Order: sequence, then C-alpha cells, then structure tokens
Amino acid sequence: MKNENFKLILVAFMLTIGICTLIYLGNIITPEQYKFNVEIWGTVNDWMMYSVGIVTAVFLYKTLRSQQEVQKMQMDMKEIETHKFRDSLRPNVIVTHTEFEPITSIVYFTLSIQDKSLKHPRFISPLPLKFNSQISVEQLALENGFLYIINDYISPEDKRGINVEVEFDSNTWTSYNDLGGRYLDFYQMSLFFKYSDIKNFQYENLLIIIIKPTENYIKVSLGDADFQ
Repeated sequence: MKNENFKLILVAFMLTIGICTLIYLGNIITPEQYKFNVEIWGTVNDWMMYSVGIVTAVFLYKTLRSQQEVQKMQMDMKEIETHKFRDSLRPNVIVTHTEFEPITSIVYFTLSIQDKSLKHPRFISPLPLKFNSQISVEQLALENGFLYIINDYISPEDKRGINVEVEFDSNTWTSYNDLGGRYLDFYQMSLFFKYSDIKNFQYENLLIIIIKPTENYIKVSLGDADFQ
C-alpha cells in the first residue's frame, strides 16, 4: 500500500512538472500574440495546487474504498460468528419412535431432544393432532389446518419427548401410485414443526409421514433445520 501511494504521488508530481515545463517552454518559443494568457491558463502555482487537489481527491477515494472494504469484511465476520453462535445453540431434535396402528388407523411418533434445549414448540398441520397428556397444548384453527402451541421449555435432561398422534384417512392423506399406476403404493402427510432455542433464535423443520397400510409400514422424516 505504501509503495502504491508513493508511486501515485510520484506520477502526479512528474505529470504536473511536465505540464508546467511544457507551458513554460511553450511561452518562450511562442510568439507574443500566441502565448498562453495567465488570466486564462493560470500560473505554475495554480497548476501545482490543481495537482495537489487531484492527489488529495484520489487519496480520499482510496480511503473511502478502504473503509468500505473493512466494513464489508467486518459484516461478513459478524455474520459468520452469528451462524457459529446459532449452531452452538441449535437443539438437536430426532424422531425416536414411530408406529402405525392399523385397527385404529392412528399414527404415533415421538420427537426427542438429544442436545441443547428448546422452547415454545409449535406445529402447523393440515389435520388434527393429539399430544401426550403431560404437555399443555393450545390449539388454534387456521384457514387450511391447525396451529398447536406448546408453551413449555424442554431440555434433554428431563427425558421428555413430544408424543404426537394423527389419524390416518385415505381420503385426506396424499396418495401415490406405483410406477404402473395399478394400485396405491403409499400415503403421505406433511406438517411444519417450529421452535426456538434458549436465545430465541427460531427454527423450522418439515415433518413428512409416509405409510403403506397394506404392509404396516411407516416412516417419519424430520427435514434439516433452518433458522431465521
């Protein structure tokens, strides 16, 4: 940076000296009626001040650009540190138990907190849900489903999972055919699972439930966590 600034000053100085020299020599060899008018073209001092002004403007621009680069780097570092901090707080939630009861057509699954604590878990579901009796749940009706709010704090130490029940109904679950389209292969239902960590950063998972009633098969997938 110092070499660059020195080169910039040297170039501006040499350019100014060159211009002043050309004007001076031109005035010597040029007839009187064609000489540069001082009132129009200025003196050597005027050109020196002009050169200093240009150099100053360039330095101000370089300083501003440098400050902008530093600010951008600081913002990038802050964003990286924020992501690291959030990752250190993000609860680790997994599905630990799944079951499909064909007689009652009820699907059961449990969400367990393996690491870190979460609070205020919420479910947005197109179908009614039921939860374990130890958890207090507030239910709200939405235009296309239901919102369930659990105003609670759940940590790995208390060994509490969130037990969820949902009824299987072939008329309300999304059905998928096999490749030949001859018969129904499986049914699927999706719902959103939202929660906060201890610092109120918010996360969202997509829960996907797949069942094959004819084979008594069930799978509950918990999508990768995202945060806001």
